[in-house]
Amino acid sequence: MGSYSKREEHNVKLTVTQHPGICGPLGPPPSPDTWMPDNLTAVSQAHPVLFTTAHNDGAFWPAPQTAVHEYGCWKKSMKDGSISAFVEFSKDACIEDHDREPFPDGGHNCPMKYQNGGQPEAPWVLVALKLYA
Repeated sequence: MGSYSKREEHNVKLTVTQHPGICGPLGPPPSPDTWMPDNLTAVSQAHPVLFTTAHNDGAFWPAPQTAVHEYGCWKKSMKDGSISAFVEFSKDACIEDHDREPFPDGGHNCPMKYQNGGQPEAPWVLVALKLYA
């Protein structure tokens, strides 16, 4: 992510990160694209951040360790003045249902999943966008 300056992104009102990587410096994803705790702190102090993940996200570590690491990254990055929410969807909400064949829609791909007429994460993102945009 490099260094972050509030001045550089004064038009940003909200950051939504769905199923992000785990904290660096090793990642994944590898540096320079991984979240570093100090960068995440700066972003969350400049404007609100919504994190979402799934208990059964196995993209970076075997499930449920990806969500555990993402939460740990979020938790150590939150300091005074941080505005952020971390939402972990249950395994049941993000279970693979083969509704998007040939693409998987469980775990890490939960944002693509359709459940009860919509995606499990879409209402959270929509509310955040309406609140801050």
